Amino acid sequence: MKKFFLLFLMCFSFTLLAKAENGSITGKVIDKSTKEALPGVNILIVGTNIGTSTNLNGEFIIDNLNAGIYAVQASFIGYNRITKTDVIVNSARPADILFEMGIIVILCCCLQIKLLRFQVKIPLKIVYSICTR
Repeated sequence: MKKFFLLFLMCFSFTLLAKAENGSITGKVIDKSTKEALPGVNILIVGTNIGTSTNLNGEFIIDNLNAGIYAVQASFIGYNRITKTDVIVNSARPADILFEMGIIVILCCCLQIKLLRFQVKIPLKIVYSICTR
């Protein structure tokens, strides 16, 4: 019985030690100009299939990560994609990240010429810019 108890205790302690090496990443995503929280932003650990999305308050958490250094990316339709590198994850405390996302503005101008029987649209210029307000 003592051997069984000792074996159980050793297995349990190894499980706790392995679990102690895991950490987490927490954070918040806000609009750069208005400082309002952005719900539904995709958060991804670069180079993996691990990710999540922000809640209604713009907050996220990714649990059960091995200790190490990661790159974390935030992406959302209509906003520029941001990658934070050198995010250190350890078991001591969660890594905390703040993403401030700026709006992407796409402008398209067209000149419309109406003739008697035809209609021709000629694209003048397409401008792609990132607002940094």
